[in-house]
Amino acid sequence: MVRTRIQNIKAVIALALRARDARRATRGSLGLATLVLAAATLVAAAANATVGFSGYIDTYYQYNFNTGDALFHAFNPKHDSISLAMAELDVDASINDWLYGRLDLSFGNSTPIIAYNAYALSTNYRKSEAFARAMQYIQQAYVGVKFNLFKTNVSLDIGKFNTHMGYEVIESKDNINYTRGLLFTYTIPFYHTGLRIDVPLSRYFGFRGYFLNGWDVDLDNNKYKTGGAHVYMNPVPGKWSLAVLWTGGGEGIGVKGNRHVMKFLSTFNITTNHSLGVDYVYGLDKAASAPNTHWTGAAIYYKGIFRRANPGYMLGIRYEYLEDKDGFRTGLAQKLYEGTLTQELRIKDNYTLRRDYKYEWSSEKVAYGDPTSSSGLSDHQSTLTGGVVAAF
Repeated sequence: MVRTRIQNIKAVIALALRARDARRATRGSLGLATLVLAAATLVAAAANATVGFSGYIDTYYQYNFNTGDALFHAFNPKHDSISLAMAELDVDASINDWLYGRLDLSFGNSTPIIAYNAYALSTNYRKSEAFARAMQYIQQAYVGVKFNLFKTNVSLDIGKFNTHMGYEVIESKDNINYTRGLLFTYTIPFYHTGLRIDVPLSRYFGFRGYFLNGWDVDLDNNKYKTGGAHVYMNPVPGKWSLAVLWTGGGEGIGVKGNRHVMKFLSTFNITTNHSLGVDYVYGLDKAASAPNTHWTGAAIYYKGIFRRANPGYMLGIRYEYLEDKDGFRTGLAQKLYEGTLTQELRIKDNYTLRRDYKYEWSSEKVAYGDPTSSSGLSDHQSTLTGGVVAAF
C-alpha cells in the first residue's frame, strides 16, 4: 500500500480537471469512476488527510477436463482461455483518526458477476442503465466515523460494502484457495448498501449490526429493509476464533419475501503455520414465487505454510457440501460436493503464482458437459486453474 498525506492542492485540482476531461471523453462508467476518485482525493486534500492507495491484478488460465466453460465457477468459468479475473484499485482516507472513507474500483470478468443484479432492480434503474453500468465498477464506497461510547471505540459506516457473511471473500488473494467455493458463490450475498456499526466490547467479544437495502442491490428493489448481525468471539486470542452471522428481511422485486441466512464460522490455529477453518450455513426463503425453499451447506478448510521467506510456499485444501433442496440457489434440486487443492508459490512480496485442482460432483446429472454421454450431461467435473496475482 502507498500512503501519503495530501497537501499539494494544486496538483489535486489538476487531477480533478484531467478526470473531468476523461469523463467527457468516455461518456461512461470509467470516466465517472475516475471523476469520483478525483473528487474524493480533492476533498481529502482540502482537509489535509492521510490517503492510502492499494490494489491488485488477478489473471488466470483454466482447463476443464469435461467440455466448455466450468459450471458453478462463477468467478473463474472460462475454459482454455487466459482471462482477467479482476483488476482492483482501493483508496482509503482518514482525517484525524475519527473520520474516514474507502473507495474500491474493480474491473475484469468478475465485475459483472458481483453486480449481477445491477440491471433488474427497480424502475429507477431501468430508467438509468448508465447509472447501473457505472455502479458495477464501484465495489465498495463508504464513509464512516469513529467515536467513544461507554468507553468503547465504536465505528459507524454508511454506503456500499462487501458482505459480512462469508468465510471466503471476493478478492482471491485473501482466500486460502484460488477459486471460490460453492458456499460463497451460492448461499450468501456478495455486497450490501446501507448502514453498519461495529462495537468491539473487548479483545474476546464484539458485535456488528447492519441496516441494509437488501441482497446485492445498490438501490432498494422493494419497500422492505434487510437486517444483519455479526457476533465475533476470540475465546483464545490468536488461537481460536468463531463468529455467528445472520442476514434477513424482505427480498424480491416489488414484493416481500422473507429470506434469512444463518452462518457459523470458526478458525483454529493449530500452530503458527497450520490452521483449520469451519463454515456452516442454513438459508430459508418464503417468497410468494417460491415458498418454503431451503438450502444448507458446510465446508472445512486447511491452510499450511511450509516456507515463509521468499520464495514462500503455501498449501490450501477445501472440502464442501451444499444441499439445494428446492433448487432455489443453483437452479436444480441437488446435492453438490467439491474438493479443491491449492498450491501457492510467492515469488516476491505481493507477487504470487497459484494452482488449483478442483473436483466437483452432484447427486444429479447436470450440465457439466460429457462428450462420451448421449445427453451431454455428467454428474462430475474436474478443472485445473493457474492464477497469477500481483498486488501493490
